[in-house]
Amino acid sequence: MDIRIAFAGLAHNHGRSVAQHLVALEGVSIVGIYDDYDKEKAAAFGEMFSCPVYDDFEELLEKSGANVLLTADVNAKRPEKIVRAIYQGLDVITDKPMATNFEDLELINAALRDCPDRRLFLLLTERYTPIVHTAKQLIDKGAIGKVVSMVLQRPHRLNAPARGAWMFDSRLYGGIINDIGIHDIDLARYFTGCEVQDVLASFTANRNTPRYTDFEDCGQCMLRMADGSAAYVHVNWMTPDAFPSHGEVTFVVTGTEGQIFIDVTKNTVTLYNNKRKPHKVALVEPENDCVMDALLYFTNREHKPLLTSADAVNATEAALAAQALAWDRI
Repeated sequence: MDIRIAFAGLAHNHGRSVAQHLVALEGVSIVGIYDDYDKEKAAAFGEMFSCPVYDDFEELLEKSGANVLLTADVNAKRPEKIVRAIYQGLDVITDKPMATNFEDLELINAALRDCPDRRLFLLLTERYTPIVHTAKQLIDKGAIGKVVSMVLQRPHRLNAPARGAWMFDSRLYGGIINDIGIHDIDLARYFTGCEVQDVLASFTANRNTPRYTDFEDCGQCMLRMADGSAAYVHVNWMTPDAFPSHGEVTFVVTGTEGQIFIDVTKNTVTLYNNKRKPHKVALVEPENDCVMDALLYFTNREHKPLLTSADAVNATEAALAAQALAWDRI
């Protein structure tokens, strides 16, 4: 494997953790760093990964020898880097969200259409957790019959002092549903195997952080899937400081013949139906983690990943639709 990473856009710490995972793999290296938001961080990352720091993004693409772009830039600044990298001949790994408006999403989609050999991998990491992978296998085997509804809850701890100022500017952040709700919107797609047909309702607000006047700390949306099932997504930045984890994330999938309860904090999957009491299900590991799946997707055209470029585009489109409906009602 010969993967040479241009790491451009360091705003979110997701990028660093993915980069550290990447360089631990044989045949993978980071060949250049660029960030126009925080020069000091760029210099520190250059030392961390023992690679040159570039002052110009075009120079990074043209001179570093990279064949993959990794970006965890400020949310609204990711599309320009993604599009330019695709046209330069690079595959892309991007943090979510990869776009904060429909216009930028269409620019990314157009680049993928124009460059059909290029592939985009969006870090929708939930698909790669053993609990979600196990639940998906149960659903596909008919353990709960036909999926009827899903309740997907994702509270997060804000820890505002550790966040960049850009996060509290809606033009740069792009909204809570688009940022963290996209995980759950993608799970609704994953569990049902179909697309979001309609956003039936959507709502966002600032209820707990009035000092940030251009920020949403909670949001909900109701989706109708193409198979007729429904999904309710609830996200917030209100996890109390005393809670032992980042948030008490849970998913409930109800079918015609049973129900699955997924507890992310406890790392458990519970299955029950009319014939059997609730019982924990042995977890099944996915074949690859998200980073390896992305690299195999880029290097092996026969590889079938859990998450494709089309998934990235379609999940983003649905998340943007839910976010837009919430903003339309403010």
